[in-house]
Amino acid sequence: MRCQFSAYFTSVKRIISNTLLLVAQSYYGDRNLKSDWVLCSLLLVALSIFATQSHASGVLPESSAVIIDEAQKGGSINVKNTEKVPVLLYTRIVELPDDPTPRLIVTQPVARLEPGQSQRVRFVLNTDTPLQSEHIKRVYFEGVTERTTDNSQVSVSVRQDLPVIIVPKGLSAKRDMWTDLDWSVSANSLKVTNTGRHVVRLTPQVKLQPAGNVLSLNKSYILPGETLVVTAPASTRLCGQQRVEFSPVTRYGFGVGVQTAPLSGK
Repeated sequence: MRCQFSAYFTSVKRIISNTLLLVAQSYYGDRNLKSDWVLCSLLLVALSIFATQSHASGVLPESSAVIIDEAQKGGSINVKNTEKVPVLLYTRIVELPDDPTPRLIVTQPVARLEPGQSQRVRFVLNTDTPLQSEHIKRVYFEGVTERTTDNSQVSVSVRQDLPVIIVPKGLSAKRDMWTDLDWSVSANSLKVTNTGRHVVRLTPQVKLQPAGNVLSLNKSYILPGETLVVTAPASTRLCGQQRVEFSPVTRYGFGVGVQTAPLSGK
């Protein structure tokens, strides 16, 4: 049986708990939080119990994102085997359909890690033309326990899914890249355009004010120069909306709280 868990359940529980509370308070106020929180806590306890009863092979990346520098023609990250048994570490690049280039190659897609051993996973950037803006991909790090002669043993693999940000040569890091987003409304549509050179990642749900209507983008990132359009349902009126509230994250995936931007084309 193959199951996917986090390599460190304590951190996951803390992150999920805080995120659930923030989102709930942001969009729904304090009503019913107590009962919802009890349900979430029971779910997290069940995950913890199941995790302790399973033979999990944990691989732990040293960072929450992989940064690829065009000037260095690649990048790398350490991945550690946190288990007491050897694991096979599989590394796979996932190309996103709307940003397939440039190509990124893993130099060692499969490696054996002894208990407590760390592996330096290296990536090589393959591009023929200079990059003008950031690009995004995903990378899977999956640790799989080796088979044993005990047929009753449960084999569990753990997958870590991290973003890969490819940075053009000479492009400086920007802490508040979400300020490059231009928000506007037209008829029954909400539009957001990334006018900068950095990839902007954010929670898909956004809120229009002062009405408080919530709309959802079709993905959690906006490429440089890209425009996302959301068609509002017939019951949602965009006329008279003055600003939008959204929740972006940093390059490494940490939330920065709810941000507010003006809406043009009212």
